[in-house]
Amino acid sequence: MSHHEHVKIIAFVGLTGSGKSTAVKHFTDHGIPKIITTSRDELASEIDNLRAAGRHTVILDGLDSLDTLTWLKHRHPGAVHVVALVSPHRYRIRRTPQLNGTELDQTDWGHVETGTLGAVIALADDYVVNDGSLADLLNRLDTLKLL
Repeated sequence: MSHHEHVKIIAFVGLTGSGKSTAVKHFTDHGIPKIITTSRDELASEIDNLRAAGRHTVILDGLDSLDTLTWLKHRHPGAVHVVALVSPHRYRIRRTPQLNGTELDQTDWGHVETGTLGAVIALADDYVVNDGSLADLLNRLDTLKLL
């Protein structure tokens, strides 16, 4: 069996407070298993195990490495769908009370400067703007018809 046969991998990406966890929960509440991205070997093993168990759609909770995205797309051609959640800074500050504005800025810059999260967001297949209510976000996610 080829690595990409009958598998759909949906990866949610975005800066802190953009709504990734909410998006992931929305889909796991519909019975879709999630994988928190780890090493490539663990990720490959978890995807293969879920597929072997008859699960054909998996959610990746966070994907901040361009190298991992490239590897996934090579290993599972046509099966990886990246959804970037974007949200204005003022909303993300409210959603992350554990961080003040300066700490959130430092976290953002750390993701963009030292990692490749900015590139992963730029290469997303879909963008969801999270600037309204929870119901608005869930409706926007549902209109993507990912399932």
